[in-house]
Amino acid sequence: MKIKGVPVHEMEDAAGERGTLFRHLRRKDASPRRIAELAVSSLRSLAKSNSQVAIHLDAFEAIAKSDAPLADEVADRLAATLPGYWGCFLAGVRRNPARILLFILTYVEIEQASVAADAAFAKGDYCATAEIVRVDPTLRMFWCEESLQRLASAQDVRQTLSARVYAWVQVQLCVIARSSIFEADATQAMTLCGAAEKLLDGTRVLPGVQWLKMAKQLTDASSLANLREQLLRNGTTHDKLPSEATIKRWSRGAVFPQQTPALQLFVERIAERAHIRDPRVSADHAYAALAHMYRIANRLQHTHWFASQVRKNPDEMLKRGFAAWHAHHLAADDTPFGSNYA
Repeated sequence: MKIKGVPVHEMEDAAGERGTLFRHLRRKDASPRRIAELAVSSLRSLAKSNSQVAIHLDAFEAIAKSDAPLADEVADRLAATLPGYWGCFLAGVRRNPARILLFILTYVEIEQASVAADAAFAKGDYCATAEIVRVDPTLRMFWCEESLQRLASAQDVRQTLSARVYAWVQVQLCVIARSSIFEADATQAMTLCGAAEKLLDGTRVLPGVQWLKMAKQLTDASSLANLREQLLRNGTTHDKLPSEATIKRWSRGAVFPQQTPALQLFVERIAERAHIRDPRVSADHAYAALAHMYRIANRLQHTHWFASQVRKNPDEMLKRGFAAWHAHHLAADDTPFGSNYA
């Protein structure tokens, strides 16, 4: 939710049973049976348009109607009847047929393949966990031999962290690369902004800096000052757009552009000015292209931070990893596997 820029509190503010459900889930003193009743009500509403909700509804109704004490054992039985965390999340996501949920679909696929490895990991048998990963084709592709050896030799859960973060970074790069090719607006973005690899250009990996350069080039602005001058035309006021100081911080890589109403207007105004460079470019196409590149840049920014926790020089790791996954998807003609979820 943080990477997507969605404040968790917004879910609590939702109208109807769902907002109440999220507030109860956060409270430590909430009644488990009341949570189950609220979940049933919410799931019934979702089930009208989402057939995948049925398995969740059946499980929660059984709990809500049960006379048994709602202890940990009951929760374990409930969890055993449901998909994993990401499988549950996917069932409740509103789907737009034009946008395949690549990240979530990948997480669900990995989650399903990880059941045996998770069980071994929960027991503290890290050697067995590493061996399960090694022989599973879905999981093995995200692990290098060094990370598998570190996992196998770990004496406690803390010692497994660097190996697991390395694999997580590879998952991110895999799906970012796939999104850069197969997302709905990917072709348009490549035409107007250039290849997604450009977001990793430079001696330092600063995706926000490269994204700002793409925005500037879309309007054919000669400088950042000229760019802001263009965006302020036609009655747009200073207080609605990011400040000049903020844009300069973006250009230095001091901060990554955050998802705010000011950034939204910034992208809209860029899109409206894109015809200056090429009269054939519509504002809608320019907006979709720049928004696509922002999503890629945002993911790369967060992935870079995690990579920096396990590598002294994460920049080369990201550049090589992204290039390798990009080539992998192109060679495999790796069309998104989520067509059944569209």
